[in-house]
Amino acid sequence: MYEYAGLDLALGYAAHLDRMQQLARDNPLQGLPGVRLRYDMLGERYVYPRPAGMRVRNTFIVLKGREIPLRVYWPATEEPPPVILYMHGGGFVAGSHDSHDMIVAQLAQATGAAIVSVHYRRTPENPFPAAHEDCWEALNWTHAQGTTLGWDSSRMAVAGDSAGGLLSTAMCMLAKRKGGPRLRCQALVYGVFDMNTERPYYRTAKDTSLFYDSICTLVPAYLGSQPGVATDSLAVPLRASIDELRGLPPAYFLNAQYDPLLEEEGEYAALLKQADVLTTVEIVPGTMHGMLRAMDVCPRVRDAFDRLALALRQHLGTA
Repeated sequence: MYEYAGLDLALGYAAHLDRMQQLARDNPLQGLPGVRLRYDMLGERYVYPRPAGMRVRNTFIVLKGREIPLRVYWPATEEPPPVILYMHGGGFVAGSHDSHDMIVAQLAQATGAAIVSVHYRRTPENPFPAAHEDCWEALNWTHAQGTTLGWDSSRMAVAGDSAGGLLSTAMCMLAKRKGGPRLRCQALVYGVFDMNTERPYYRTAKDTSLFYDSICTLVPAYLGSQPGVATDSLAVPLRASIDELRGLPPAYFLNAQYDPLLEEEGEYAALLKQADVLTTVEIVPGTMHGMLRAMDVCPRVRDAFDRLALALRQHLGTA
């Protein structure tokens, strides 16, 4: 185990944190445009070669007044694969196809599923429900395009990290409400499920990747100024009733030990269990928010990623 900021970290994880700090030093960008650009640079700093035989294409959902960018990943397979809609993280304010390309390509290879990565509208310019609306359009597009694009829409899941974790479970709730696509699984990777900046755990968590000040900036940008948003279960899943959650697809939580979101992840998992949703929770010791980017240098993270992929394979029928 390494010592970093007084914490016991998983083998190799300190190297990941050093890379993060070096990226910040190399790119001292200011303001919101700078934050977004530096986040996209993560995709350049942490990169695996895409697996052999994988096809990747960019496309768009075209709507009146706007377009929703998509990036589609097809693993090499002879049979139509199942499909996963992936929603990237970035605190609702940053993140893109590029920032998450390595994670999504690796997940497509590890699961044997096609993956549609959706780039939703971001805050503060587009507060709730803009991202939800875009992801809902992407969910229905993904379901409808199976025959055209060569995947099996009857075997479909959602997945996402951080902000994408919230969007993933919100899509499950929307699908239940609206009679939308039947989903076989929701993979929720260090997701955010509460929007209460007074939560004491935010102040006491020992994460050096996600700080309390950042949370206090991101939360109001996401909620916006509309009344009642903070109690809307789609915006804040921890406000959902047991009846709203009952019947949702099985949930797989992948959490980091030192993440300031760990507490609310446990609370949301407990709610799902109360609603009789099959729920699996894994907490990876010695890691922090955003840990999947360490899978190339930290064996423990890579093992956790492989277990996440196995869970998706089992639910999607590719195991």
